[in-house]
Amino acid sequence: MKTILISKELVAKTLENLKMEDKVSLEILYRVYFEACSAIDYLKDNKVIATYQIINSSIILNYAIGELLYLSDKKDIKYDETFIAGLVNRVVDKFVTIELFSIKTHGLYSKYSPVISNIMTMISFMLSSLPIIRAKNKNDIRFDILEKVIFLARCIVDLILAGFETEAFSTWRTMHESECILLVLVKTKKEGLDAYLRHMVYSLAFRNAIEDKTKQDNIFIELKEKMKAHDLKSKDMKKFIEYGWLYDAVETNKIDGFKLNFRNGLEVAAGLSNYAKWYEMSSEIAHSSPLLIFSRKEYFAKASLINLYESFFRVEPIFTNLYVKSVDEASKKRYLEMRNAYMQDIKEIYIEERNKFIASNKAKSHSPS
Repeated sequence: MKTILISKELVAKTLENLKMEDKVSLEILYRVYFEACSAIDYLKDNKVIATYQIINSSIILNYAIGELLYLSDKKDIKYDETFIAGLVNRVVDKFVTIELFSIKTHGLYSKYSPVISNIMTMISFMLSSLPIIRAKNKNDIRFDILEKVIFLARCIVDLILAGFETEAFSTWRTMHESECILLVLVKTKKEGLDAYLRHMVYSLAFRNAIEDKTKQDNIFIELKEKMKAHDLKSKDMKKFIEYGWLYDAVETNKIDGFKLNFRNGLEVAAGLSNYAKWYEMSSEIAHSSPLLIFSRKEYFAKASLINLYESFFRVEPIFTNLYVKSVDEASKKRYLEMRNAYMQDIKEIYIEERNKFIASNKAKSHSPS
């Protein structure tokens, strides 16, 4: 079957929609695209490449656009016959190698299963709504952290679907660190929020990233005075910069065994110390321990998904609170209706998946060695 071509008029419209009509020549683009499609058909017909897939010519077009857009800022390029032939060859090489010949991993979950599609619907809505919330919360660091957490949630789902289970679990570790910061800052008073922002300045100074060196020196003087007030030594500076804001954000004197670290400090302050073992396991994977090399796909797929669900349940109310304050009554009503419809299903799916995971691990732990 010959590749179905996109019309020249539609390609022109595509460039217009992408606002690339001034950067990419329609004539050259369509020639490269047409000849690349013809070359791929030739390779198929002559069994140079064996594929039973229907060739998606829009992907070939995208590779052609990518090549020409990359070249658009380069001067003194002569688009003669030899150069255009080279462009066609590159487009064909990339399409065949990346799209047809690349080894594709396969995840244990389908994107069409409600296990994935329900929570993905909510995450996608949250991502699409971030610009609306940002307009109302321009100078709030908590929004920036929330935005990062939601993007990480999307990343974890993509990794699970692609069959990168350990990478998904390692990414959950970053998401968990961010959600802990977010949960503390949402509950803290102004002093805690100001302290977190000030410690970001300390971090810049520590990395020698402040241009005004006199100002940087004064920041270090302030930093050392703050450390001295907490009876900390120079060796504690890095830990204080990263976690010292907790002294102002929470009542650290009421935390048994409080330390300036994640496990005994931030995670406890966020009320999530019960995730310490998951975090430790994820850290081992992040640091390429044998656990990464000899991991079980099914175990880490389910572990990643369950921990994602649980983090989502904690972060979603923060998003909802910001969203309903940022939109009109009609939009608020529509969102709450959608939320009510999906959240109940998501919670039920989570319970089912968690029970299956627990049962599976119990069965394996009692199986003969």
